[in-house]
Amino acid sequence: MKFRNLLLEFNRRNAQGLLQETSTSTILKTIKRLYTEIKYNFSKKEWNAWAHKGLLAAGLIASTSLQAQNTNTPDFGVGTHFHHNGSEVYFSGGFAAPAMADIDGDGDLDMIVGMRTEYSSLDSSTYDYIMEPKFKVYSDFDSATDSFQNSFELNTNGFSIANYDNPYSYATTAFVDFDEDGDVDLITGNYNETLSLLKNDGNGNFSFDSYVQANGSDISAGNFMHANFADIDGDGDMDMLVGERHSYGGGYESQIHVYENTAGAGNPIAFSNAGQILRSGDTNVLGTGIIGFHMPVPYLVDYDGDTDLDLFVGLNTGDLYYFENEGGTNAHSFDSGNNVTIDYAYNYTYNTRSCPLVVDIDEDGDLDLISGFIDNSGTSGELYLFESDSSTMAINQFETNEISVYPTKVIHELNISGKGEQYNIHVYTTTGQQLISAENVTSVNVSKLKSGIYLAVVADENGVTKTQKFVKL
Repeated sequence: MKFRNLLLEFNRRNAQGLLQETSTSTILKTIKRLYTEIKYNFSKKEWNAWAHKGLLAAGLIASTSLQAQNTNTPDFGVGTHFHHNGSEVYFSGGFAAPAMADIDGDGDLDMIVGMRTEYSSLDSSTYDYIMEPKFKVYSDFDSATDSFQNSFELNTNGFSIANYDNPYSYATTAFVDFDEDGDVDLITGNYNETLSLLKNDGNGNFSFDSYVQANGSDISAGNFMHANFADIDGDGDMDMLVGERHSYGGGYESQIHVYENTAGAGNPIAFSNAGQILRSGDTNVLGTGIIGFHMPVPYLVDYDGDTDLDLFVGLNTGDLYYFENEGGTNAHSFDSGNNVTIDYAYNYTYNTRSCPLVVDIDEDGDLDLISGFIDNSGTSGELYLFESDSSTMAINQFETNEISVYPTKVIHELNISGKGEQYNIHVYTTTGQQLISAENVTSVNVSKLKSGIYLAVVADENGVTKTQKFVKL
């Protein structure tokens, strides 16, 4: 409504020739207010239906400008290898499944990569291959060099799995505070048809606890299960998506299942109901019986800034698809999807088995793509960074030092001060999930947030904005 009123006022002034009589500072402030409304309040449907046309009619944008992160085709830059201490990161065995969590407890996010490893023994009674999945941790990221400063192997206390017909472990990765004890736990899938829960002892040491269950039984939807946790239904707790493949008509069919957390916010995660196929309308969001879609890796994030969660899906072909949520925070409804263009800095590169993350790893205010791949030789896992190219108007284009957000290390209240009287504030995780939204305030209570790093995006009534990173203690 605010945007509509502003747009009508601009059209009225433009039609009457009054814009020439309006001071530059007033026009700039109004444009800033327009931009704030654009960034936080548009769905794709609204943008396509009237907002873009209205801005064109008002003469505020050109037909090719303002391609913000709420369009239906994400745009990322050319992919380059991640580095560790100056050297490119590779994983022997041909697999790399990244996730992000604060493993070392230093307040910033680390990258944890599941790898492919060969079996270590053979069960003499069942003839199953016994394997110990491995995970590599990279910490202290330097955005200037795209390089992690430290690395170590995740301690899983001898965790092992059995495969009956495959001598390799393909460790998928997801982290969430499953038992609500204040630290993140590991949920990992593999070629075998199980999801294993490894609980954190609070010091970054993980031990097998159980297989993840739904409706009283171990989840066994298919193989190569890859989990992702987010609040997809907007009820304040963490739900789970699981991508998998299974045999179908002589080939493979793939599905993404949604498991609703029925325990409620603040309680250990529990899935009382069986998983439901993720759909776009009445159709499986991945289609039916499409061979190229097997081994899907889902990742939920609010990419377009409209407060609901959109879906990225990596495929075994190396392709990446984006499905915009057109439903809303409490009732997801994804569109038919678009193939995201991926370019590499290396002409010889052709990669498969895309495992995506979409996070603001360089902390510049927009969402970047990180993806693990199997290289074109099939023997090495690789990790690429694709920095965001989606917006011609950066998140901080209208930012000044007129707004202060403090303290940067906070337990209870995050305060806002500046030249404005009231402020709108949105608090995000570093992976882009909105957790708090408040209007016309000068402070916000963040005491219920878990310890970690967050982004506060604040705007005053004149459209002046401030993006501030803070640490919740």
